[in-house]
Amino acid sequence: MQPSPCADTAHLTTYTSINLPYCEDFESSEISYLPDNWSGTSFPPTVQWVDNNNHADGKDLRFSGTMSYMADRIAILPDVDEENLNNVQIEFDIRSSNHTYTHLVVGVVDAPGNAASFTPVATLSCTSSNTFQHFSVSLANYTGEGRFIAFRATNSTNQNMLVDIDNLHIFACPLPVFERTGATDFRLTLPHTTTADYWMGIGDSLLHITQNPYHLHGLE
Repeated sequence: MQPSPCADTAHLTTYTSINLPYCEDFESSEISYLPDNWSGTSFPPTVQWVDNNNHADGKDLRFSGTMSYMADRIAILPDVDEENLNNVQIEFDIRSSNHTYTHLVVGVVDAPGNAASFTPVATLSCTSSNTFQHFSVSLANYTGEGRFIAFRATNSTNQNMLVDIDNLHIFACPLPVFERTGATDFRLTLPHTTTADYWMGIGDSLLHITQNPYHLHGLE
């Protein structure tokens, strides 16, 4: 994993708006709280100091709890200062204590105090436990009116589970280009350079991007 570039990135335009590109590595945040200017539910995830294993040691945003408790934990960012939210790309690292039973849902809410308005955009799952993996989510298919990006973790068991987020990076960029190259074949060209072991979330599906452009086969 590469060190977070957050130290070189401006965080907020005002106390209520994110200026893109936005970066949050949680290192300057106070333990047991959300980052400054973020909001959440009554029992939101909190910043914790953790041993990151394959990551550099430091602070992460941690979701924890059983099925019912984790479902109530939502972290909400300030308003995104971007005219077209469909141009927004979100990248971050996820680690799960048990990748089989936990997921991270990326979505948008209409207002910070209205967690019930959470609209899912992508549901992400790690492919292994206790190891950070990099994900990218596009808001290209979001059709709502909300302006607040939010994260919610899920746990399908009654056992206590953990989901950590680190190195959050949000930016506006052109949308990926899909081109048909055959009857059931397509070429996906991303607007930025990608490397091996790069995961892109599209809806509830994950693409393991190993090159750019990336070729998809056997699609209807």
